[in-house]
Amino acid sequence: MAKRFWRLDRAQVGGLRFVGAARLLARLDALLTRPRHWWRDRPLPVVRLHHDAADPSPLPGLRHRLDTARPHPVPHALVDESVTWPPARLPVRALVDELVGQLAAPVAGSPRLRFPHVGIVTWLLHLELRPTPTPDTMDRQIAANLRAHVARHAGLGAPDPDDRRELSRDFPWLVRLLVTYAPELSLRAFLRFWAVPRWVARHPITRPHGRHLYRLARQFAQRGLAAAAPGEVERFLVDALLADLRRAYGRRGLRRGGRHRLAYPVVLLDARVAGVERFADLVAAARRGTGRTPYVPDPLLLVVADPGPPTTAGADPAEVVYAHDEWRRALAHAGARAQWTLPFRLTGAPVPGAIDDLAALGHLRVRQPWFTRSRVGALLVLALVAVAARGVVLARAQAQESCGAPFAWTRLGDPDLYTRVFAPGPRPTVRGSTATECIGVWPTAVGTRPFRALSTDPLADDLNAAADAIAANNDAARGQPARTTIAYLGMLSATDPDDRYALREELRGIAVAQDDARAGPKVGVEVLLVNAGVDMAHAQDAAGLVLTVRDSGRPVDAVVGLGVSHTTTAAAVDDLERARMPMIGTLLSGDTFALSDRTHYYQVGPSNRRQTSVALRYLENATPTTHLWIVYSDEKIDSTYASELEADLRRAHRALFRPDRRPRIALQHPSLSFTPGEQGRTSPAEAGEQICALVRGTAAGLRPGTPFRPAIFYAGRDKEIRPFLGALAGCPPEARPHVLAADSVTRFVTGGGAHDFRDLTIDYLGGASGIVRCHPGFGGPGKPARAMLNLANGFRDAYQKRWRTSTYCADAADGQSGLAHDAVLLHAKAYATVSGDARPRPAELLKAVYETGQRLDLAWATGFLLFAQTSRVREPDRKAVLVLRAMSAGTAEGGTGAYPQPRYACGLVRTAPDRAEACVGHDGHPAR
Repeated sequence: MAKRFWRLDRAQVGGLRFVGAARLLARLDALLTRPRHWWRDRPLPVVRLHHDAADPSPLPGLRHRLDTARPHPVPHALVDESVTWPPARLPVRALVDELVGQLAAPVAGSPRLRFPHVGIVTWLLHLELRPTPTPDTMDRQIAANLRAHVARHAGLGAPDPDDRRELSRDFPWLVRLLVTYAPELSLRAFLRFWAVPRWVARHPITRPHGRHLYRLARQFAQRGLAAAAPGEVERFLVDALLADLRRAYGRRGLRRGGRHRLAYPVVLLDARVAGVERFADLVAAARRGTGRTPYVPDPLLLVVADPGPPTTAGADPAEVVYAHDEWRRALAHAGARAQWTLPFRLTGAPVPGAIDDLAALGHLRVRQPWFTRSRVGALLVLALVAVAARGVVLARAQAQESCGAPFAWTRLGDPDLYTRVFAPGPRPTVRGSTATECIGVWPTAVGTRPFRALSTDPLADDLNAAADAIAANNDAARGQPARTTIAYLGMLSATDPDDRYALREELRGIAVAQDDARAGPKVGVEVLLVNAGVDMAHAQDAAGLVLTVRDSGRPVDAVVGLGVSHTTTAAAVDDLERARMPMIGTLLSGDTFALSDRTHYYQVGPSNRRQTSVALRYLENATPTTHLWIVYSDEKIDSTYASELEADLRRAHRALFRPDRRPRIALQHPSLSFTPGEQGRTSPAEAGEQICALVRGTAAGLRPGTPFRPAIFYAGRDKEIRPFLGALAGCPPEARPHVLAADSVTRFVTGGGAHDFRDLTIDYLGGASGIVRCHPGFGGPGKPARAMLNLANGFRDAYQKRWRTSTYCADAADGQSGLAHDAVLLHAKAYATVSGDARPRPAELLKAVYETGQRLDLAWATGFLLFAQTSRVREPDRKAVLVLRAMSAGTAEGGTGAYPQPRYACGLVRTAPDRAEACVGHDGHPAR
């Protein structure tokens, strides 16, 4: 109930304790509340309150009521005896200045009142020209004066010059722009394009001087109209003030905010202030002289408090309703010539209980418009949010649709309801998608063809064939007594031809491993294909989906694959590690994976540190090299592959050549880096040119007869090696070093890229693979290399049988299919040892993986998987590594064959009693 009362201040409302005060305030509340519709507009009287001079003024109480209105205050102005101005100023002119300054103050919940009419009139009144200007310079002086007026923002209403009301800011921004940069043009364009100067030109005071702003300005400046006719000037100012209020409260026009103003401005004046009586007469005269009907009034409620001796003039406030109705009838009968003043006579003595009557009125309530700025702003924000959300939904739907027919179902339901993903029928799980890829679990049903054809390569049919083979093996696995489910996490949506080629080999190796697992350990392996995006950019999202699938009730025993060595891959591995998900990496070679404290992670391939150790042995023994330069790619921040290889090679050099042993290879400092595709940095071609210069400079500095066999270790991606080799091929013959590249250039070599550089000797590192079987002479008599590598004899046959191809030595030369095969088969054999009525726990499965790798009687496609006993090494100990020759300078070796030739091999020897490591060259001679 307390909210219904007016929480007034007794000190402020002391002048309202007269008889009928509550009735008078209620009628004033109704008068200042503006109707919503134009046909209900009513004329506003000039309310005059007669009271004894000894009684307190009612004006502070009325201002207090306007200030406490709900939900926002009402625009108003109060001028009493506390407001003074210099005697030299015209009283009405000073009063208008003060009213404009107060009414233009910002009021919460209502658009600010602007006064451009008063602004132009004020400029005319202040216009001054230099003595006796010539006709040629007069117009320019007038334009310059207007420009200066806008520049200094001449204002009114406050005594402090630094805090004055800025009238010129009430001009539209286009007018201010024209006045600032083209003042003469703006004066000529005012009457044509702006309604405010047209009103000034039509005013009676301006008609004798023509309807031209220049002529009017000349008259004010030269003939002193402001001083010659002060009464007309006062009328001019009051009319301009009312014109601004009519403009602010106008209901027409798209940009008019008047329709949103639901409370009339109130002006409270004390009759003892000079100029108030004249101002009230001018307001009444303006209303009588407009020629309008009484039902279209000026939007101003004027209240004048007239202190004086007791009088009988005016109505009793207790009869305010009757008095107001009588005034309206008289106004309707007499028209605009009627009396616009509505007087009231206030009693002198305070009435007991008057404060309670005032409080019972409640706060002044001003209705809010349907469309305020805040509500329109909120609606616009909601509309923008809705449009953005719809855009996201449409973009997602289009992206999912672009992924192919198997993903079309996501448009019909919520793709985030993972518990319903594995209902009968192949349904994918999609979290995020772009225009070319869908992130999540891909469908694995025969005939779905999830891989789209690209114009860059013809591998779509091979990829879909591999997916169909995996799907068929999944169906066969469901009928096995022992069945395990694994998730292959990789770059299924890769668009680069080399990445898609590697993906094809991985999927082929997985399908062969499913066959071998079903035939050997009698375990059915069901594989879920999970896409992590190009370059494993969405690996964490994909890993989260795998965990969601596991938590939804469908068992997922392990994750294999894991793509390439990126920071996003490391983050996904950490997430899976925290979730206690067993993992077996396939192609990962980063030291951050192989040498870590992750207890749920193993990998079947060699690490970068292992490969650089073998590379240095090869350069020392098989070449032999005397000077070595390292060239590596300064890659983007999410990949440390190249920089890690550079650091590993330097570490291996320090370990191999101890201080007590004279080094055979002089490792050059510093290493040379390049940044592909970044302007202002060293490009791969420029790096090749710099190597040529370094080799020539080093050779020139040696003494005659000193052996000089330069070599380069290339630690970069295959996409950058072609321009690098092109620059090396352009070097003089004596400055062409031997090139040994990391395993990242495998696809460049197997794709025939090395054949374009027959003047260079190009070797590269690779994991142990069945390519050794493609060279019966490798390793010499007795085939020690095969015994050392322990390659599975049946993988080549199974591969060729499954894929019906006779090009195994060319397709599987890089060993990627073999690594994927070994990762899946390792899990299957380990699962077979611990499977029972209940699914094994992750700890049991990881222990079985370690023990399976310790068995040297098992043959693998890529060599032994003997894991180290230390917890910080997650790669096979002494994993077999090959060095293969892609091209031999000046000969046809490596250039005429369809696949590279092995030159060097290092790995564990099963027949050695201490399981020692051995290295062998292509001719069978042992090497350190």
